[in-house]
Amino acid sequence: MLTEKPYSRNNKKVNIKILSKNYRSCKKIVDLANYFAELRSSYIGNLGSDDYKEIAIQKDGEVNLTGINLPLLEKAQNDANTAIVVSDTKTKAELLEQLNNKHRVFSIQEIKGLEYSNIICYNLSSTYKSQWEKIFSKATKHDQKYRKYFNIFYVGITRAQENLIIMESNIENNKVLKELHNFLTPNNNINITK
Repeated sequence: MLTEKPYSRNNKKVNIKILSKNYRSCKKIVDLANYFAELRSSYIGNLGSDDYKEIAIQKDGEVNLTGINLPLLEKAQNDANTAIVVSDTKTKAELLEQLNNKHRVFSIQEIKGLEYSNIICYNLSSTYKSQWEKIFSKATKHDQKYRKYFNIFYVGITRAQENLIIMESNIENNKVLKELHNFLTPNNNINITK
């Protein structure tokens, strides 16, 4: 289903069509992404237009939460249907130092536009713990420079088609995970193969 949003640019009326059905990701991932977009709007505000909600077409899939698990990351690198997403090139370099294989680990900038059946989001919130604490203290309302942290997390979670694994070093005192707890299934026994 396409939604039309009229607006004018240079005194010309232009209609933008927005695809509202998500054919890529499973329902649990789409629900998480929609809720996260609501959080972004609530804590940061929007850029002059409301975020839209997508409707999931795919049904099956999981959203799991686990602590850092290097054997799982090693196994994931041998699965062509799985990618590991990190927040930035510094975190990527640090992680690659710990792993035997050096492939299918992407920064947020590298993963944009790509999708995999299974995505492991590695420390997307723990990396920016102090920034998230400031955001959730409501001290950043309408400060668009903090939008970046929402966008990093949003891009990471929306690359998954079927299974999303959020792997964080800081689970207990993680403000993002506390906000998303209704969408996350704690699981320390994750199997990424079908």
